[in-house]
Amino acid sequence: MKISGSLKENINILRDIFKYDDSLIFREFSVTSIDTRECTAVYIDGMADSYVINSDIIKPLLQLNRNDTTSYEYFLSLIINRITSSKVKTTKEFDTITDSILNGYTVILADGYESAVLIDTLKIKRRNISEPESEKIIRGPREGFNESLLNDLALLRTRLRSDKAKFHFREIGRITKTKVCLCYI
Repeated sequence: MKISGSLKENINILRDIFKYDDSLIFREFSVTSIDTRECTAVYIDGMADSYVINSDIIKPLLQLNRNDTTSYEYFLSLIINRITSSKVKTTKEFDTITDSILNGYTVILADGYESAVLIDTLKIKRRNISEPESEKIIRGPREGFNESLLNDLALLRTRLRSDKAKFHFREIGRITKTKVCLCYI
């Protein structure tokens, strides 16, 4: 499926692809050009580096001048040249966008444009899943998660690169209000 020129339509398609998945983040912002362009950054919480997204992607785009953008091609090249990442590419296909999001990329969609900018922002602690020290078992698998919730979910995402994997967040407990995540395919 191809990207349309409507930002809302593109976001609705991505929300439909990742339905029931609470780990997908949509960060909306406006880029000032000849006319103000509504943009959205889409990424998976815990897989993408939020510091890089804020400082190396969104901040430079928010600092564009009114005279910086005159045409679609120039606007696209300006976005690509302002972003300080080693892997930046464009696409017009939703399959490529979905695969990129699942691989830790941040996707920039702009209203009125039929291309998306894909930026590599992957940042995961790459430690193996190991046996928990405090929970010894006699039979069964000897694997357990030892990191924070978002890091553990990112480890799951690296093994399950599918938009069919769903992650629902909830708070349990009246006093502790512990954040838990139900993961399923």
